[in-house]
Amino acid sequence: MVGAKYINSKAFWGGIGAEIMETFSVTEMEREGSSYFASTNPASYITDPRRIEEMLKTSPVHTVGIETKNSFNGTWQTYARMHKMFSKDLKVHESFTGKFDVEKMIKFRESPVDEKKQSGCDGIDC
Repeated sequence: MVGAKYINSKAFWGGIGAEIMETFSVTEMEREGSSYFASTNPASYITDPRRIEEMLKTSPVHTVGIETKNSFNGTWQTYARMHKMFSKDLKVHESFTGKFDVEKMIKFRESPVDEKKQSGCDGIDC
């Protein structure tokens, strides 16, 4: 059996600039897995600023990921990356050939909560 799975969230269109691709060529396979792509704002209907901050910290507002349990005989490759201009550049490449049992989770998440800006006098008398 030969196949592939591809998920991406293009940064140019408001996503997080992440992509995950799995390719396989196997003679035997047992697979249990899930893929997820989330881009929501659960705090959009709340007006209390403290409650909004709590909701955004615990919510997968921008998430791309896979979770799999694989038993196979053959070749299985995973390529994942997340790129934010002038900020982040993460890459993962895995390749297994032979008879394997593999469990893995790859998740890219970006929280839209603004980081607190620090001034030069933060905590110091100026």
